[in-house]
Amino acid sequence: MNQMLKRVGSFLMALGIVTSIWGLSAETKAATSVVIHAYNSGWESMNIYNWGDDGEILGAFPGTTMTAEETEHWYTATINAEHHLNLVFSVDINGDGQAEAQSSDIKDIPIDQQQEYWVVISALAGSNDLGVAAGEAQLYKTEAEAQTAIEALANQVAEVTPAPSETEAPTTEPPLEATPVPTESPAPTQTVTRSNVPLVIGIIGAIVIVGLLGYIVIKKKK
Repeated sequence: MNQMLKRVGSFLMALGIVTSIWGLSAETKAATSVVIHAYNSGWESMNIYNWGDDGEILGAFPGTTMTAEETEHWYTATINAEHHLNLVFSVDINGDGQAEAQSSDIKDIPIDQQQEYWVVISALAGSNDLGVAAGEAQLYKTEAEAQTAIEALANQVAEVTPAPSETEAPTTEPPLEATPVPTESPAPTQTVTRSNVPLVIGIIGAIVIVGLLGYIVIKKKK
């Protein structure tokens, strides 16, 4: 009887060990690697944070710093998860470990359908319910869809951004022309022309002759 109990106990122990090993193996195999690409033209770095049934697998908020890709404004991270992902992206502008700006939440991202996603974060959304500056995050299944969204976003930004006002060239007034000072005309001088000289001489001569004739007449009467 004792030998029977020992055999049963050994069997149950072995079964438990095998079950544990199988469970651990199955649990390890259930984890799926998911690649996340994220775009934001206004951030110089980006953090990614996940929460949900898998816990904070990327660390406490704001999570893990993403790797900058060769393409400008794109960042990437690989997540090993078993359940759907809940993601939020942020940037530590001041380098103090805090998120000065973040994206809106993206919830229930399926990891059983595909293992690579693209996220485009807008800079136009304002702030979230916590008062933190936030941009709207949109999830895309293909890179082409993401690129189309980026182009549309660029056009949207161009529409809301006022065009720089053209500076008017300073108007230069034409130089004032110097007004000539009127010069006074010299007063006309009266000059005795040569045509008047004979007349004057003739008058004087006539006076002299008349005087002489009168003198002669008076002398004869005496």
